[in-house]
Amino acid sequence: MPNHPNGLPTVRYHLGMERPHTHLFQVEVHVPAWPGEHLDLALPAWTPGAYKIVDNARNVRGLKAYAADGSSLVVDRVDLHTWRVHSGGAAFSVRYQVFADKMTIHQAQLNASHAFVNGCMVFLYVVGGQSWPAELQVQAPDGWKIGTALESLGGSRFQAPTYDDLIDCPLELGTFQEATFEAAGGEYRIVWNGNEPMDRDRLIDGLRRIAETEVAFWGEAPYSKYTFIYNVTNDGYLNGLEHKTSTAIQGPINLDKNTKGFFSLTAHELFHVWNVKRLRPVGLGPFDYSKPAHTTALWVVEGLTEYFTELMVLRAGLQTPEEYMKAVADNLVYLEQSPGRKFTTLEEASFVTWQFGDDRWNGYVNYYLKGFLLGVALDLEIREQTGNRKSLDDVMRLLWDRYGAPDLPYVPEEVEQVVEEVIGTSMEAFFEHHLRTTDDTDWTAVFAKAGLDLAIAKQTVSLQARVAAKEGGLVIEDVRYDGAAQLAGLQAGDQIVALDGLRATESLLGRLDLKYRAGDRVQVQYVRNNELRETTLELGSDRTYTLTVVESPTPLQASILTSWLRHPAVAEPAFA
Repeated sequence: MPNHPNGLPTVRYHLGMERPHTHLFQVEVHVPAWPGEHLDLALPAWTPGAYKIVDNARNVRGLKAYAADGSSLVVDRVDLHTWRVHSGGAAFSVRYQVFADKMTIHQAQLNASHAFVNGCMVFLYVVGGQSWPAELQVQAPDGWKIGTALESLGGSRFQAPTYDDLIDCPLELGTFQEATFEAAGGEYRIVWNGNEPMDRDRLIDGLRRIAETEVAFWGEAPYSKYTFIYNVTNDGYLNGLEHKTSTAIQGPINLDKNTKGFFSLTAHELFHVWNVKRLRPVGLGPFDYSKPAHTTALWVVEGLTEYFTELMVLRAGLQTPEEYMKAVADNLVYLEQSPGRKFTTLEEASFVTWQFGDDRWNGYVNYYLKGFLLGVALDLEIREQTGNRKSLDDVMRLLWDRYGAPDLPYVPEEVEQVVEEVIGTSMEAFFEHHLRTTDDTDWTAVFAKAGLDLAIAKQTVSLQARVAAKEGGLVIEDVRYDGAAQLAGLQAGDQIVALDGLRATESLLGRLDLKYRAGDRVQVQYVRNNELRETTLELGSDRTYTLTVVESPTPLQASILTSWLRHPAVAEPAFA
């Protein structure tokens, strides 16, 4: 079996799907000769970018190994995701099936209509041989096309420089719609699967704007070709996963109803081409697929990506400054309604993301959310301290030049050092507050740097619990820690049937402001364990915010605001 030009042996994969409706992939892996009595093959326990252990090997069945002459080899199961093949140093092959019927970005699905393949769930790797080149032969049903960023060898054959690169290129197979376009010197392909028609012109216009904006931001595109894979589903929520030369996005995609959400998610995943797929903390590549890759830097990887996502969409002309500032204000509300911010620091949230507690929403802070707001605070701090000569843009580009472009992973402390280098002064107090304490931030002072006034827009009466309408009432799905419902003794699973004698409905909850004020007491009738019970609940209050320009901003404030919210369609930010 010939080796790759770099001297390493090549692992060859064959992917079949003979009866798609059974949800079973047929996989064959040809492993070259390698010294030693045995070789271990394993399936990743997690997918890069998903940050959770899912034990993909649970869906592998019927694994057998064969020598070159067709004789059977002894295979031992070493652990949940590892098989030991006693090959005696000779070449061998393994054959197995994978059950796949989970349409999520980090899993795989095969049915009579299409196949989506995240390689982490399907392709075994040689333990210690992740750097070996790989080739893939796909045998798809007649009439099915193949959408992937893998390098084509012609027909349905592909190759990848390493195993990491193989599984970093998801595949979509079926009778999908597709389109291509060029932007910023690169070639882009759109793969669109689902019943929702692809709005080709609108889609290409938006994606081209995003690609051009992000390439201009970073100064270079580390790819020549890029693939957007979209799977349109009828349920769930929009979700995406980043890859070096592609992204996979799924959910109820509807450009008419959620244009901004769609393009924001796409911009987020494309931004990851630079921030995490190349500019990354230690542990996030090369990967150990057998255990979690803990890092305290997800505030950079995900939080700052989320922050720049909204700015990229703004700079691409796909949202207005008013819409951007509303998103910022809304995120303040979401953080305020997250009790976990009082228990978990931003660094801790990053480190423990692999294993949430059972009371996730009360005991944990979302590093996407808080990282986004840290990005706001950090950008405005840099702009103010440098007289608006520098910004967080400069920090990210310096990080790229120093670590991303040369493919050198950083330790989290080096990000803080680069910020200090750009500003020219210590930022120890800033990072200690935002990363390593649970103290609340003075957001009024933060926005004043850009001449913005943060004000309460509305106070809304609230039970401070998440409920779902069911026959007979409202079922509590979770209660906010120390919120109105919890203080009244209510818990998840209780079914509220009446408020002050009126039948509990979603409509009634929406009209509470017409009759009550925060602090008013209401009688709550609810069912727990088939018993009708009653409690008195003191209504809580949730608030929303607005950001408006102060009446007489200083020249520095006006300069910061204008450059921060620069937008191709307007000369200066305008606010209602």
